[in-house]
Amino acid sequence: MKKIISLSLSAMVMLTMLSACSGGTGSTAGGDGAIALKFNFQNGMKYKYAIKNKQSISQEIMGKNMTIEQDMDMESSYAVAGAEGSNKKLTVTYDRLAMRSNNSNMKVEYDSDDTAHADPMFKSMGYMLHKPFSMTVNERGQILALEGFQQLMPDNVGASPLSDSSLRSMMQQSFYIYPDKPVKPGDTWTNTYTTSMGIMNLTNENSFKLTSVTNGIAHVEITSKITSRPGSDPRMAKMKMELAGTQTGGMDLDVATGFMVGGNMQQMIKGNVEMMSIKAPMQVTSTINITGTPEK
Repeated sequence: MKKIISLSLSAMVMLTMLSACSGGTGSTAGGDGAIALKFNFQNGMKYKYAIKNKQSISQEIMGKNMTIEQDMDMESSYAVAGAEGSNKKLTVTYDRLAMRSNNSNMKVEYDSDDTAHADPMFKSMGYMLHKPFSMTVNERGQILALEGFQQLMPDNVGASPLSDSSLRSMMQQSFYIYPDKPVKPGDTWTNTYTTSMGIMNLTNENSFKLTSVTNGIAHVEITSKITSRPGSDPRMAKMKMELAGTQTGGMDLDVATGFMVGGNMQQMIKGNVEMMSIKAPMQVTSTINITGTPEK
């Protein structure tokens, strides 16, 4: 049971991080109506995101079926701390986390705004809150550097479960969405990246399409192919994961800034988790909704 919750939490945090798309001081239009969508936060602005992730995990273990229903709310803020040319340095803060998980055997809840009633199982989630760290991002949304993330976990807890590379890959998928050239409605672009979160190692092949630009808002559709890959995590030594899935959805970006006004994603991953020659079929479905609010 703990392994299932750990896996689903890793997947959820990773998936919810697929939301913080942000951008610029102004996208220019070419003579053919193409626009330049790029990451370029405005100085003096703070960008806040509220993410709601509803997830269902079904797994069969030795002939017994188990289903876990989970909801997660996450609120975070991003502010420009400086710029070097077209690269932006952001101060990142996790402001609120709320988690609800239940199945036929147990029900647990956590809300950082109501710690008096928090389940001890999720206590460590609170360690990440209100502790700013910084990252440097280029125009395409690629993460160039991370600083200060080690302080997210207190010294008496031990080493942070997030390494520089794992946190960078998580943030990379959140921001690496922008095309490398101006685009007009009907144009598409792609990227591929690998991610590692906990015991999950995934490859994402993403296809983006600009479908319309109306009243200064660009609507972008996304389709992704997701496959598991071998990892070097020692916890995977006795575990084999064969997972594959798809993700579809769309996002609305303010053309003048690249800021995500709203978005929604639907994801399904299924396959087998094998340990000690025992295969456990698994299916994970997720619905993610995002709202963004710019602040002075």
